[in-house]
Amino acid sequence: GHWPSLCLGCAHTAVWDVNDQRLKDRIKQLKEYKKKYGHCSMPFNYKPDQSLAHWVHGCRREYKLYQDGKASDMTPQRIAELEKLGFVWKSDFPRKFKKERKRVPTEMEDWENCYQLLASFHAKYGHCQVNKRELSVPQKNKLCYFVSWQRKQYKLFKEGKPSHLTQKRVDRLSELGFDFNPNAKKRTDEENFDECYILLRDFVTEHGHCKVGMDRGRLGGPRLTKFVAWQRKQYVLFQKGKESELTQDKINMLEGLGLTWESRLANTI
Repeated sequence: GHWPSLCLGCAHTAVWDVNDQRLKDRIKQLKEYKKKYGHCSMPFNYKPDQSLAHWVHGCRREYKLYQDGKASDMTPQRIAELEKLGFVWKSDFPRKFKKERKRVPTEMEDWENCYQLLASFHAKYGHCQVNKRELSVPQKNKLCYFVSWQRKQYKLFKEGKPSHLTQKRVDRLSELGFDFNPNAKKRTDEENFDECYILLRDFVTEHGHCKVGMDRGRLGGPRLTKFVAWQRKQYVLFQKGKESELTQDKINMLEGLGLTWESRLANTI
């Protein structure tokens, strides 16, 4: 089996020798990694300590053999010992990251670094809807992967499964208005209108106009651009006496911000 070499001296016996000093060293190293990054989801290409990364990978491989009922050096005692640390048996990084690791900096695993990128994005655009097809922002691909992976990790976190998310991290993301489940039941029209109206009001305060989406950078972000386009369509229905989400009060609110009902983009957005 592969366990002795992976454990650097762990005896190849039916009982895991948890007193083996070299094994204790590995556990200590893994604890230090968890203290630094908040999880035990070490990727295979972890450059600061390739030896430890290969050991972690070997543990996962032996665990899979054990789960499949095949010959393996993994035992329930070994599993329990590793799970005390919150050991993640499946690599906690998306396949896209592995495929593009040469292009995306390896510090992507640094949650805090990515969180600060997202916080900067939120400060600029007023939302966390990173869309790599419509926005041009620094380290866009890295940020897109981070956002997508937080949602997957949140699902595991809510199910009580191993995840690199903690309650503190969930709270910090929530402070930015992060949507952990964008595919959940849509909010009511009134909730969407109120939220987008506030975004539009802030946009006008900053830019002095309502010309959302008029430049290549999609000024205002995709959500605000679609909101304005939708209000214009609803206004046409309202004027024709047809069913519309707009009311006279909403029209007055939008016109109070300086929104005009005709735009060269109205029929193309």
